[in-house]
Amino acid sequence: MQILQQLSWATAEVLKTRKYRTLAVAVAVAMLALYIMLPVVTIPGNDLALQLSATPPLGLFLMAVLAASMGLLIAMQLYIYKLAKSRATVEAGKGVATGFTSVVSAVFSTATCTSCIAAIFPFLGSGAILFLVQHQWQMVSVTLGLVLLSLYFASRKVVRSCVSCGVKV
Repeated sequence: MQILQQLSWATAEVLKTRKYRTLAVAVAVAMLALYIMLPVVTIPGNDLALQLSATPPLGLFLMAVLAASMGLLIAMQLYIYKLAKSRATVEAGKGVATGFTSVVSAVFSTATCTSCIAAIFPFLGSGAILFLVQHQWQMVSVTLGLVLLSLYFASRKVVRSCVSCGVKV
């Protein structure tokens, strides 16, 4: 329960400032648009209505959860960057790496059909595409786990309980 309290407190701390709240919402909306529009743009003949009708409700819900989590994660990383200016380069690098990893895994996990995966990742080959289709829910689980783990470590820094990052109380 302590982890949930820490995450809750850190979220409230970051989102109480209007600029971080606005940033979190803007990133979440942008990520959700990316997750939905990427297959629309890359698959010939696909449009938004067709993509939304082909995506199951659970898939849309998971995309929204991932997008909201990414928005919060980016806002927390910028908050930490401002909090620990003496280690700004190290913290910014960790934030970029975390964000990049989460975005890549989220794009993998939101692929909902074989043609979407084939259009988004043509360089992988048919074996990799079939693997991704067969293990889509495992990919979603791993992605959510990575994002939640990233949020946990970011929340530690926000509540100033991270010794290794050099954030002082």
